[in-house]
Amino acid sequence: MPDSLFSAVCQFAPVGLMVLDSNARVVHINSFLKLMLSLSPNGYKGKLFGHALSCASVTGAGRLCGDTPACSSCSLRRGIAGALKHDRPVQYATVHHAFTIDGMQVLKTMRFSASAVSLKQGKKCVLVWLADITRELQYERILARELDMDAVTDIVSPQNLIGIVAELMQKSGRDSKACVGVVALEGIGVPKASGGMTRDDALRRFAEIARQCTRRQDIIAPTGDGSFFFIFSGVGIHIAAAITRRIHDTMTAVFSAYGAGGVSFSAGFRELQAPDLPALTSAGMLRAAERQLEDARRRGGSLFVSRELTARLRD
Repeated sequence: MPDSLFSAVCQFAPVGLMVLDSNARVVHINSFLKLMLSLSPNGYKGKLFGHALSCASVTGAGRLCGDTPACSSCSLRRGIAGALKHDRPVQYATVHHAFTIDGMQVLKTMRFSASAVSLKQGKKCVLVWLADITRELQYERILARELDMDAVTDIVSPQNLIGIVAELMQKSGRDSKACVGVVALEGIGVPKASGGMTRDDALRRFAEIARQCTRRQDIIAPTGDGSFFFIFSGVGIHIAAAITRRIHDTMTAVFSAYGAGGVSFSAGFRELQAPDLPALTSAGMLRAAERQLEDARRRGGSLFVSRELTARLRD
């Protein structure tokens, strides 16, 4: 493929992309990232990334990126340095960073990935991927309060499940449907499968990946026993299976970078129609999904199981 095609893909990709040279100076910033941070369309090349992105710690301070007190704890700086100096990629990290946007200091929560790329003559560059998830997290907090969920621990109470599903269906329309399920990781704590990744780290990373792969209105929440409860509103069981497979594929790719490619998960799901709700209880809905999960585990794991279909999550 010609270089012009790669340049066009990078420039117009629907996600923020930045290319840095081996000195962490900007080679390229794409249109999406410029729009996200209200950056000037030109004049960024050759600048240290903090200046190019209008980091609030250096904008107007007369100091270089890397020389301010805040730079020592900057997650973006640490991640980029790790990718450049140690070939240690950053995958879907969540970072909080203050930028100067339209003359005002704005704190944003970003999903951040960085990976080194080897070039000719032994040179390196770093590809940085940024997605603004500030608004999504705000919606999650609002939804947590509205649905009487614990906004601190984000644990869905089994007693509240039917009410959560009913409210989501009500917002989607009278003929809407939803898929509810329980997902449990497999292989965490087994050295051959999980490498050096701890159980807590695996659960945390899985939750981040699942949220990245789902829609704003979907709910991904820990149940409190190491498994997760999923609610996909407005979709049938086949779409739910496709979403779950996407989560599994992404998890495998990310975990493999940490030597934990053997970790998998199984999922038990149930499709619900609006007329089903009056006859259901939260406990009954949870038991139905858990029975499907148990069936998936009995059959060897890495399965999506529902009453309507069974699908493999790992080829």
